[in-house]
Amino acid sequence: MSIFVIMSLIYEKRGELNDPEY
Repeated sequence: MSIFVIMSLIYEKRGELNDPEY
């Protein structure tokens, strides 16, 4: 697995959470 895949998953989750910090 590529680190890009993991990063993408984290990014997608963060977007769903709609964190005010990011």
